Amino acid sequence: MPAISNTPTPITTPAIPKVLLDVLEVCHSANISRQFLYKLWSQGEGPKRIKLGVRTLVRTADLEAWVQSLDVSEVDA
Repeated sequence: MPAISNTPTPITTPAIPKVLLDVLEVCHSANISRQFLYKLWSQGEGPKRIKLGVRTLVRTADLEAWVQSLDVSEVDA
């Protein structure tokens, strides 16, 4: 008969992907300053944002779509 262990088995939960990013997380992910992000938004550019109360959030998918839409010549400039 196998020995019974009294050590509890740790419960692992799958990592939940982050769907919404705050302004600082967007800036960190895109490697841009907060000032530059707000400048983009004031010019009608940048990733699509969501206002949730006083918070400004960006969907991860919207950030990725915006990065993909950038022209290489814009990045190198």
